[in-house]
Amino acid sequence: MIECPLKREFLECTRLLEEELGDKPYLGRGNLGFVEVALIPTYSWFYVREKFGNFSVEAKHPKFIAWTKRCMQKESVSRSLHDQKRVYESCAFGVNLEWSRWEKAWT
Repeated sequence: MIECPLKREFLECTRLLEEELGDKPYLGRGNLGFVEVALIPTYSWFYVREKFGNFSVEAKHPKFIAWTKRCMQKESVSRSLHDQKRVYESCAFGVNLEWSRWEKAWT
């Protein structure tokens, strides 16, 4: 199996953030802050990465996913982000659409 460099880089960044998090509830000063505001919007895309990359972030970095879930418990956060499964469905539809166009062009 070929390891994708983007997947490796993503998991390395996640590992570094998990290390920085340590036992703190949030990456900032113990409360939801600028770091969370900058990073948590990418959480909507985790499911897409996991499905297309065939891996689990939670299996490799459980503390990091616990942090994302803690952030998502805040109503202001959860209401402002797209549902992960809907983001995936949109991406999967786009991939299938492009694949069918490619198939038609070559058959």
